[in-house]
Amino acid sequence: MNTYAAFAYKLQAPFELEFDTANHGRPMSLVIGDVSPSGDIIHEAQDKGRPDTLVVRKDDSGIFVTYGDLDASLEPNRITFNQKPDEGVLERSVLPLHRLLVVDDAFGLHGSAVKLGDEGVVFIGDSGVGKSSTANALVEQGHALLADDVTLIKNGAILPAPAYTRLWQGPEKVRSHVQGTEQLEVPIRAVVRLTRMDATPAAFQAYLPHVFVLSNPPAEWRKTQFLRLAEFARTNELKTFLMPVDPNGEPSHVDALLEGIQAW
Repeated sequence: MNTYAAFAYKLQAPFELEFDTANHGRPMSLVIGDVSPSGDIIHEAQDKGRPDTLVVRKDDSGIFVTYGDLDASLEPNRITFNQKPDEGVLERSVLPLHRLLVVDDAFGLHGSAVKLGDEGVVFIGDSGVGKSSTANALVEQGHALLADDVTLIKNGAILPAPAYTRLWQGPEKVRSHVQGTEQLEVPIRAVVRLTRMDATPAAFQAYLPHVFVLSNPPAEWRKTQFLRLAEFARTNELKTFLMPVDPNGEPSHVDALLEGIQAW
């Protein structure tokens, strides 16, 4: 049996994964078996640039995730797959959904997170503004990547993604493989909204477009997520960084961004 780290889980799997090993965290078994998805669809989303659609169903027997040929049944301490999961799908979809829907102790922000010193910085912003490229530039300076695509927040702290996290440039191409952190939760130093527009809406309003939501969520889950976000926005002042436009598309803003983070 192999053990791996992801989102404060200690994953136990009979197959090998490209994640770092774990000796602590919430135990979670990954197994191969029969999976028969059923129930009402509570989320459906097309993966950008790929033909596969992510579908999440829920009924009295549990929660099911379908992505292409992969089916998964999500239980509190076990995830059953009909075949070995791809690390990217496991990291970007199945595990975050398990944390958000089954454990239900966190909410998700669409964005990247990097560890600076002992604390984490979360980058949110519109699609294509440079969240992943900013994180990648900081990783190249020696900082640890905590999350990309979806950053999970629990009690005002970051739940790190797998230590062998990939920074994604598009739906398939892997930008880089980086070493993450063994911490179960990383305190937040700042949440930074990257933007090319000189406008600063109120913090709660600015967070709303970047929160992970289901396409057809159960009412109670939606209410719980809203209250968690409201508390997070109340206790985490949102910083705004106006992104310069580099003619070559290079992340030339990183040094100025780091200066700002250090000053906050």
